[in-house]
Amino acid sequence: MQDHSLDSIDSAHHIQREILLQLRQGTAASYQQLKPDGLEGNAYNYHLKLLKQAGLISSEEGHYHLTSLGILVTDAYSSAHGRLVLRPHYYVYPLVTSGDQVLVYRPSRQPAPGRLVIPSGKLHLGDSIVQGIERELTRRGLSLDSYSWHTLCVVNIRYKMDGEVILHRPGTIYHIEYDGPLAVTRTESGESYWMRIDDVLAQSDTLPDLSEGLQRLRAHGDEPIDLVYDL
Repeated sequence: MQDHSLDSIDSAHHIQREILLQLRQGTAASYQQLKPDGLEGNAYNYHLKLLKQAGLISSEEGHYHLTSLGILVTDAYSSAHGRLVLRPHYYVYPLVTSGDQVLVYRPSRQPAPGRLVIPSGKLHLGDSIVQGIERELTRRGLSLDSYSWHTLCVVNIRYKMDGEVILHRPGTIYHIEYDGPLAVTRTESGESYWMRIDDVLAQSDTLPDLSEGLQRLRAHGDEPIDLVYDL
């Protein structure tokens, strides 16, 4: 799935916002139906042109409708607030074990530098679960011919600073049983390597997403993990 540049979109402009939100409510609308009351024609035409150039709307037989990109963008709008809002990405958390070893990640960047966590990555637009899992395994240098998986539990992690949520990472922990080579990978963002499960549980710098995930694995539990980290 390709990325899209939205540099030309003025999502804060009330005219463009009104046009997009109106089209989101239905399948198509005529020129006159879309035109806000009291708006001068030249200004209206200018913003219609910008939305068409951005690839958000198109016209056919005198009616305008959202393009596939327009649907994607307007899905990020909040109807209650009438604006684009930040929403959390959904994360894949592969809890990879091989015998009594577990793959851990020690990030070097925010929000938890130097702490032991479960390796994770964002689910990309259009991904299947397997695609999300295999991208993370590949990033960690693991063989895609040497694993099986099942869903362990859902997880909801929020990082707070001064009482405000600064990161929100909901997702699912998948238990990956792995029998291939135990690779170690290092990037500018951190290091992935293997540790004995008992040693991970005994470490004082292991964050609860990892320790609670391992405890659920041992207990065959599937209760959700709901955590708030105050930084």
